[in-house]
Amino acid sequence: MSVSSHDGDRGPHPYDPVHPPMVELQGIRRSFTRPGGGTLVALELAELVIPKARLCALVGPNGTGKSTLLHLVSGLLRPDTGTVRVAGVSLQALPEATLDRFRARSVGYLLQGGQLMDCLSAEENVMAALLFAGQPPSQQRRRARELLDELGVAHRARHLPAALSGGERQRVALARALANNPPLLLADEPTASLDAEGAAALSARLQGLVRDLGMTVMVATHQPERLEPDMIVQLTRPSQAGGER
Repeated sequence: MSVSSHDGDRGPHPYDPVHPPMVELQGIRRSFTRPGGGTLVALELAELVIPKARLCALVGPNGTGKSTLLHLVSGLLRPDTGTVRVAGVSLQALPEATLDRFRARSVGYLLQGGQLMDCLSAEENVMAALLFAGQPPSQQRRRARELLDELGVAHRARHLPAALSGGERQRVALARALANNPPLLLADEPTASLDAEGAAALSARLQGLVRDLGMTVMVATHQPERLEPDMIVQLTRPSQAGGER
């Protein structure tokens, strides 16, 4: 793995327990059991530190663990070995129920193609994120409408995902990811299904989240040039030595 930074004169960011980075991983290894037997090592990472208010692009060929890394940072996966901290909180130390609450309130997730719930309207998809975070019902619809309006899809609030264009679905998905004002947004190939205009618009919005709101954004992408990131993390395929049996 290699890391390049475009922070300019913002300088190095040594670990500070009083003001921790947004994301810190150390000594990470994550493997999966193959259906036919044996083990596949999906990710090996000695160390990665991402300061707050940065746009970080994760790049590398397929099979280098970009999605696995995002899943570890979100707490959807736990590492075989190593430590994952988000805003100074060790995710491994949290029981599942506590981790679920932490994820709902602290991490937004934007998937390729949006991955909306087909049976819910655009507005209801956003409200679902607020429901999971324990927001009162009276606030759910108001917040959903506010976000859909900000992203230019308020007029599609009552439409099901099947009636939306690809760009509209992605904007609704972004609204859902931002519903709880998370300090960390994770995005997995968010521009892959968009045309050039839609990809440019989404990239500009991600940049604005960092610049205007101080959010930290991690994006798995094959096109980092579209994002103008502060950091680029180049992942490589992990060694399978001792992993396949």
